[in-house]
Amino acid sequence: MSELQTITMQQLQKMGGKIARNQQSYIVSQLLLKHWLLSIHDCTYGQGRFYTLIRDRLIFLSGGDIRIWIPWLVKPDLFILKPVWKQYDVLRYLKVRFDVIVIDPPFSPYNRGQEKRKYYLPSEGLGTPTRIIISGIQLARLLNVPYILLHYNRLQGFGLDIIDGYEYIYRLYGHTQKSYFLLLKV
Repeated sequence: MSELQTITMQQLQKMGGKIARNQQSYIVSQLLLKHWLLSIHDCTYGQGRFYTLIRDRLIFLSGGDIRIWIPWLVKPDLFILKPVWKQYDVLRYLKVRFDVIVIDPPFSPYNRGQEKRKYYLPSEGLGTPTRIIISGIQLARLLNVPYILLHYNRLQGFGLDIIDGYEYIYRLYGHTQKSYFLLLKV
């Protein structure tokens, strides 16, 4: 396993400007640019928050999610309105090549054992963070994508080698929290 870099909310706030306002985007952009990963499929796209600082440098940005989270902060080139485990058929048909699959499953910073956020209803078919991550890994393997960028609240590679990453320490409602941005080799 590669040595993780630790970065704190306070360090990013001291940088000021766009970085202070888009801290997770800064961390993601550092990993993507360092490894020249410029063709991306984010299977848990949300509003596209991760790409606010890097969009103009990406070759192709594809997203998928169980709903469209309007307003988008960054509009993808392609959006697939399906859960992770249903996105393969669309991507296979389009024959797009990706450098990396990004996975950011919903997790609770307060309860490391909680498997989904309260505002996701089971009827939406979202699934647990573990199911989303395993499905994202399967998606990367089926599409022959060499890397996965995983954002999660546990330092866990799910059987894949961690080749780079950040431990992000932040404060939320007065409590210190950690999450990890991990670049995994498929």
